[in-house]
Amino acid sequence: MKKTFCILFLLFFTCDFFSQGEIVDTIKDADSIKIPHNTAYIELGGNSGLYSLNYERIFVNTPAFKFFSRIGAGPLPNGKHFSQIYLAEENFCFGKNGRYLEAGIGLTFQRKWVEDCDENKTFAYGNLYYGIFRLGVRFQPENKGTVFRIGLTPTMYYKDQCSNGFSFQFFGGISYGLVF
Repeated sequence: MKKTFCILFLLFFTCDFFSQGEIVDTIKDADSIKIPHNTAYIELGGNSGLYSLNYERIFVNTPAFKFFSRIGAGPLPNGKHFSQIYLAEENFCFGKNGRYLEAGIGLTFQRKWVEDCDENKTFAYGNLYYGIFRLGVRFQPENKGTVFRIGLTPTMYYKDQCSNGFSFQFFGGISYGLVF
């Protein structure tokens, strides 16, 4: 009886140890394939004109489709003053294996030193708003790494209070940064 009890005890005891080890290994594997949802990069040209520092957060991340929001900021020289530029954008990516077609729409806000329309030719800070469209390509790995983007950013904006009317211009941008 003692012999049977010892064998059963060892059998159950060792099975318990092995089952615990498998759970820990499964958890490690799940952490190692965690998909990154953040991107930080610098963009030359694009929404801000000269350059901007940007952050993106991916909300929908499937192998063939991504939806994410972007915010950014950058300076733009304007004579002896600097304009402040802030941007927000919603983007979609279609593709697979790290190669995507990127499309988006956004708004750029510029705090700019502008000339007043009166005869005194006074200057003051004015606010300009730009509607931005984006169409380009994006190379971004599924796991951590670097992101490279290039695309067209056509812009539609109201010129200012001195010159009436809307204007439409083509811009382009190139970006490089980190996925984390």
